[in-house]
Amino acid sequence: MSHIILDVVSPVWTFARNTLRSRARYRSVWVCKGARIGDILSAELRPYSGARTLIEGPQLLLAPKLALTMALLFHELATNAAKYWALSSPEGKISVRWSRSEGELKLEWRESEGPPVEAPNHRGFGTRLFLRALDQFGGNAEAAFCGDRPRLQIKRSAA
Repeated sequence: MSHIILDVVSPVWTFARNTLRSRARYRSVWVCKGARIGDILSAELRPYSGARTLIEGPQLLLAPKLALTMALLFHELATNAAKYWALSSPEGKISVRWSRSEGELKLEWRESEGPPVEAPNHRGFGTRLFLRALDQFGGNAEAAFCGDRPRLQIKRSAA
């Protein structure tokens, strides 16, 4: 029985450890002071050409725990974009825009000009984790495909 638990927990632990290790220089600041959304996105999308990414929105400081959660979400999105979606081809682009109105944070991640992507038949562990990560902060995430392009929206009250 213990080997089954290890088979389930090990990939999650490895993902978390590698993600946090690769973000160590940012993590210490984010955990102590919080971070602005634009700074988190810039750090996560830095490996990709600036002409391929558009980051647009007001300077909003996130609380430390929320900042770290958002960093993990953006890291997962950037990794998927680089492996399978827009950033896996030289023409692909990502646009991330956010706003705050009436106490609600709205963020949208759109990809364009990359290879066609089929909507998944099922939701795997990573997708379910992504969609539920913001529950603890009174927010939600929705994933959809516009034609053959992934589009993700994040909403949170009282950001």
